[in-house]
Amino acid sequence: MEKSDNYILDSEYSEPTRPYSQQELEEMIENVKKKLKLSDVKLEYTRNNYIYYTKKYGKKEKQCLENQKNGIEYPNRNISGCSIEWQLRQTPEEYYHIAEDIIDAYMDYEHNPPEKISYFNVEIFRMFYSWLYL
Repeated sequence: MEKSDNYILDSEYSEPTRPYSQQELEEMIENVKKKLKLSDVKLEYTRNNYIYYTKKYGKKEKQCLENQKNGIEYPNRNISGCSIEWQLRQTPEEYYHIAEDIIDAYMDYEHNPPEKISYFNVEIFRMFYSWLYL
């Protein structure tokens, strides 16, 4: 599979040029969520321990909301196939380990939320969801 010259996994992390307040960092995450049309609904997959936001108005978001409405005990668990696993299978071999590193960093962020968000957290969030949904 051919990826464009500006494939997200080709980009390099660059240190911020100035300090950011927590409010600014939170707004950056919200802007990524808006730009990529992420829902507020998170999915959880018990087999691989992955957690991630669904696409707004997507099938998985719809299924989660329906499950909640119907009183399902764990409405956001194991909905359909895991998009992370699918996207990882689509990732070109030369980027596979980079994708795994980004997944690991994002899952660490999800499972062990920091007391304060860092610029690095925002960049991992941006790269993870850009890779997953673009």
